[in-house]
Amino acid sequence: MKVVKRTDDNITKILTSFIGSCENLMLLENEILKIDKITIPQYANYLSQIALCVELGMKSILINENDIYKTHDLKELYSKMPSAFRDMFENNPFPKKTIDKSLEKIKTIFEDFRYMNIENFSFFLDKSIFDTDYKIIFSQVLRLQNFQFIIFFLNEIKKFRKFLNKCIDKDFFKNIEKRGFTFKVDSENINKAIKKYHDEIKNIQLTAYVEKI
Repeated sequence: MKVVKRTDDNITKILTSFIGSCENLMLLENEILKIDKITIPQYANYLSQIALCVELGMKSILINENDIYKTHDLKELYSKMPSAFRDMFENNPFPKKTIDKSLEKIKTIFEDFRYMNIENFSFFLDKSIFDTDYKIIFSQVLRLQNFQFIIFFLNEIKKFRKFLNKCIDKDFFKNIEKRGFTFKVDSENINKAIKKYHDEIKNIQLTAYVEKI
């Protein structure tokens, strides 16, 4: 299996990919909410986009600690997440048994659903979410427990990332030499600051998750 190396460049790339995918997901959700009714292929693709965000979010955390494998398996990635995150996530509000069962169902939906391989699609369905034309009523989807699980999963990843950023001292980015009325940006010093920032993030996420964002 291919590996993505833990480098400052890769750490930054995966984080920005996570941010971009989440921003695009929000745009998509807003448009779906406006029309409220979507087709089954649209729904499957939308769930695939959520899974992509979850995947990139976990990878953006895991690569802070070590190299990461190029996998789309959400269950595998979750098993490697920092214990601080998993301890927080389990039983809040979903019990571990539900989490294990849900992860088994959603673990490969990024790849599966985008190609309409819908073996586990029923996990996100209920007869109450269909209208008479067999379209999905999105406002009804929002109340389904299994849908709420994957959204909760993504939101907790976002919260954990905010926690990491909040706990770090970013003052070392301000140590840029000032000459006259201009700032001289020293690329070597900037690279050192970025490396220090990533090392600090690594240290923080190995400690206890002490507050809820």
